[in-house]
This record gives sequence, structure tokens and C-alpha cells, in this order.
Amino acid sequence: TGSKDLNPAMEWNFFQTSSTNSFTFEPGPNVLLVSKNNHKKLASLGSAATLKYISGQTFHLVGDLTI
Repeated sequence: TGSKDLNPAMEWNFFQTSSTNSFTFEPGPNVLLVSKNNHKKLASLGSAATLKYISGQTFHLVGDLTI
């Protein structure tokens, strides 16, 4: 699995600098991406999100997200 080199609590920050296309997080096979209301897309220009590794194939996504 790709997560073997990851340490719990590792984080990646994302910031959207374009208003033409919103960034969408697409989990790979067998990856659990947990976010409020299952939102996985940065809302608009200036939106930010943090992706945090939990364990195994589980990640938490928090931030200014939309459907």
C-alpha cells in the first residue's frame, strides 16, 4: 500500500488560486477519505483545506469544502 511510508498526523495543506476550476479530492481504491457531509471539493477562489493522514488507508479532510 502507498501509506506504508506515512506517519500518523502528517498533513498537507491546499489553497485554491484559480476561480475557473475547483480542486476536487478523489480517493483511490480502498482509501477512506473522511470529510464533513462527504464534501471533497474546494469551494472557490481563496478556499483552503488540510488533508491529514490518520492510519492504514484513512485520511481526514477539513476546510472550506463543498459538494
